[in-house]
Amino acid sequence: MQSFTLTRLLFEGNLIIKKLISCNQILDKSKKELFDYVCLSHRAWIIANLNFHLYTSSKNLINPILINQRAKPQIIFPIKSKILQGQIGIMKNLLFVMFVISSLILSSQIYGYSYGIAYFPPPLKQIQDGVDPSAVTCTEGLELVLKFSNGSPACIKPASAEKLIERGWAIHVLPDYEKSENNNSEIFTTGNYEVQTENVSYFENSKGYLAKPSADGEYPGVIMIHEFWGLNDNVKQMAEKLASHGYVVFAVDLYDGKVGTTTDEARQLRSSFEQSQWTENMNTAVSYVEDNYSPTNMGSIGWCFGGGQSLNLALNNEDMDATVIYYGQLVTDTEELSKIDWPVLGIFAELDNGIPPETVNEFEFALNEVGIENDITIYPGVNHAFANPSGDRYAPQESKDAWQKTLSFFEDNLN
Repeated sequence: MQSFTLTRLLFEGNLIIKKLISCNQILDKSKKELFDYVCLSHRAWIIANLNFHLYTSSKNLINPILINQRAKPQIIFPIKSKILQGQIGIMKNLLFVMFVISSLILSSQIYGYSYGIAYFPPPLKQIQDGVDPSAVTCTEGLELVLKFSNGSPACIKPASAEKLIERGWAIHVLPDYEKSENNNSEIFTTGNYEVQTENVSYFENSKGYLAKPSADGEYPGVIMIHEFWGLNDNVKQMAEKLASHGYVVFAVDLYDGKVGTTTDEARQLRSSFEQSQWTENMNTAVSYVEDNYSPTNMGSIGWCFGGGQSLNLALNNEDMDATVIYYGQLVTDTEELSKIDWPVLGIFAELDNGIPPETVNEFEFALNEVGIENDITIYPGVNHAFANPSGDRYAPQESKDAWQKTLSFFEDNLN
């Protein structure tokens, strides 16, 4: 049975103090990591060891210890003087004080964490209590997404959101679409051209929305790709506003005429189609505009889901001359991006965990590496879908600035 001498006790106590100091430094540096309990666990282990050493050592210092239970009792550390007994008493008291202080530190840290974090029931429990899946509240530090396969909510770490959304396992939870007549009237200003519009059947069951200047003439063409919701009134208004600046704008329909107003409705619509169908749909729209209006140049623009599709169109149609992406899923492979031979405008949001700034920077680096002219902007303090006036993430000033960038970009590269 192992014994503990005074020297051993001093060594152990010194080691424990060092570990506590080290752990405290680590903890202070990692407070921003809300769920990093490694240090707290380490501290609990240290205190448990301290308690064990305190109990065992104090017992061993006062009482004789058997080296071997089968051997005759032998006193390993006999107490021969009152002075030594006094030193031992001081050491025991010191260790006890260390234990109490460390325990208080640990409990205060745990107390601070438990009261600093807002905890909520699991998503399924909230749904059982009548909460809509898209309105589920996650524990602080986690982000709500919906599983693409069945629409059930999941609370995940923000760092995981991008990967899961990119892989198609999860989708953003967006505020329900609410039609608004006036939200974008002042921000997305009209140009000098009067506009005429019509619905166009162009691909299988899809019916696009065409907006163009009423006056005869040759104009550049723009393929406009709707958001996650489908070809709704908000996108049609945007087509009219862009057309008023002198463009033939064809807003494609990738959902066969259907529109979602809730995240789950849009999810079901999106899951009903394959990427190959959308690519063929957009290429058909390009051909329709080219065959009927002979545009001087051709560009594309899309938001959210449509932003990713605007990039996909660029990768699958060599007739394009300009590509605009509003917070859409990105491709960072240089071999793929080398198919693009025209400028790219990218509009992104700092708080977008699905397409975080790190990925946007990778995208910009890849474009530069293959020599593609680009203008990439990450707006600080705004989230995914900030340019949609129908949602509560709408950021008017950033949207206005992004719209002016878009108009200037098309003016420079399509006219």
